[in-house]
Amino acid sequence: MTAALLPAPTAPLPTSASPRPRPEPVLRVLARRAAETPDRVAVDDGGYLATYAELWHAAARTRRDLVEAGVEPGDVVAIAAGRGTALVAAIVGVWLAGAACLPVGPAHLDHSVPDPDEVRAALVGPGFPVPDGLPAVPLVEVVAAPTEPPWAAIPDGAAVAFLSWVFGTSGRPVTLRLSHDDLAILLDRCATDPRLTAGPVVLEFFLPLVLGDRLKLAPGRP
Repeated sequence: MTAALLPAPTAPLPTSASPRPRPEPVLRVLARRAAETPDRVAVDDGGYLATYAELWHAAARTRRDLVEAGVEPGDVVAIAAGRGTALVAAIVGVWLAGAACLPVGPAHLDHSVPDPDEVRAALVGPGFPVPDGLPAVPLVEVVAAPTEPPWAAIPDGAAVAFLSWVFGTSGRPVTLRLSHDDLAILLDRCATDPRLTAGPVVLEFFLPLVLGDRLKLAPGRP
């Protein structure tokens, strides 16, 4: 699975004399940062600075809204939204609900999903149509929040975190599933070898955050 989402390097990857420690899942990293350095800037969204505490509070509110909409652990939540701090918080909120996120953004103009019966709800940003047949939950804006992060349960590393799809030779979509452990391994590989690049948006968003850097979002980019 992880190999399917990473480009093949032009030369063999270096081997280590001793095995690397298992990378920490993204949610645990973010939870620790929100607790230990709540005022630290996590996202620079075209000049709007969001702290780890603000990001975590928005994610916790997203989790609450999804649970109220009937989302349960193991479900899939579609996300139709543009790039921005609210999208980052939405992804984290889906994970806090124990669900997997399935982006259906501008790259998929019909906003369809491969298997609508698998998706429980959709988080929808301003100006985005709701995928057919799904209950819509508005995106939560990231605003000033108390520095004390709310408690939230962290799902098991084997739980599915992210779904994407590619079109096979038959022309039918094939769903790819990435667990929280898979995501941590991908980010770890991208961080330790410069020949690897983080292509999917979930990797692009969270690689800077797990490294302790700011995620910088360019204004106006779709």
